[in-house]
Amino acid sequence: MRKCILILIFVFAPINSLFSNPIVLPQAFISEFKFDGNNNWYLEIDFEYSMPFQKQDFDSICISSRDGFSRIRLDNIQDNTDIFVVTSDSLMTSLSINRDGDDIKLHSFLSDLPYDVGVDSLCFGNLSGSVIDSIQTGYSVTRIGYYLFSKDKSPTIGLPNDTCGTCGTLYGRIYDKNNISVTTGNFKLDNPVFFRNDGTYFTRVFSRKAICRFIIYNYMPGGSRTVRIDSLRLNINPDSLYESDIHFQTDYLVGLKDSYQQPISDLEVLNYPNPFNSRTNFKVQIPPNLQNEKMNIDIFNVIGQKIVSIKVMNNSLLYWDGKDYYGNQVSSGRYHYQLRSGNKVYKNGSVILLK
Repeated sequence: MRKCILILIFVFAPINSLFSNPIVLPQAFISEFKFDGNNNWYLEIDFEYSMPFQKQDFDSICISSRDGFSRIRLDNIQDNTDIFVVTSDSLMTSLSINRDGDDIKLHSFLSDLPYDVGVDSLCFGNLSGSVIDSIQTGYSVTRIGYYLFSKDKSPTIGLPNDTCGTCGTLYGRIYDKNNISVTTGNFKLDNPVFFRNDGTYFTRVFSRKAICRFIIYNYMPGGSRTVRIDSLRLNINPDSLYESDIHFQTDYLVGLKDSYQQPISDLEVLNYPNPFNSRTNFKVQIPPNLQNEKMNIDIFNVIGQKIVSIKVMNNSLLYWDGKDYYGNQVSSGRYHYQLRSGNKVYKNGSVILLK
């Protein structure tokens, strides 16, 4: 009997540990990048989305560009460093980065794994797929969010990033799907939208190349939804003005009473790992008063298309393998999920698939 008990302890202990302590692997991320007047480059690296730097964790951290691949010297980097700056002098071998346009990648190789655990990238300039156009002297590219870079007119290389000098102003008019002017409402793109007395809107947006297909409508405290809009192409610089009207493709005042998020404090969804590579888990905790409801976790892509629905059993562990209804592997990127029962949405969240 003692042997059986010991076996059960060893079998279930790792599972309980996994639920309470999702594993986050060490990884280096691009935090900020700039050129000086002599075309020398400066790359700021941080570990904001990972865990503090420990030299023993890494076999190496490498940087690549269209010119080649080189290893970063880590000899002088102290453990628990949050931010450090890399230049061409920090590399084992020379590596050039083209100011007109390049694709920088940061590779993290761990001591106990034979492959890079993560590749962070920044594409800029005149290349297809770039998120920032050319980087002038006195400007940098700074990371605002996991998937969001912005041009910055007040670089802070070597210091924690801020949002000062990263936004331009977008303005114009908003029209509903019947082409009637919208002059009031609680909307948001990167930041809240404000309306002037003449009915025009203005908002601050981060300085980057982007295509916006949704606007957020906060229709009640704690409740919001996205409204599909005609594609809005942006390429805005810090402190510049960019005029563009916004046209809704769908109604934004229909069905709100039936689709608002229910404020259930003891209903929980734990999603891990996030970001994920091959599989992400959903640990769902449903209170007794809701256990008779039929619930699903619906997963949507960034344009609002539902790609898969996962049936929820009471207090169950579910997973998504990054595939759609038809078993096709979906592309890397951000996906939104909702825990819902019919028209009632109980929890919202997002998950990032990395390949």
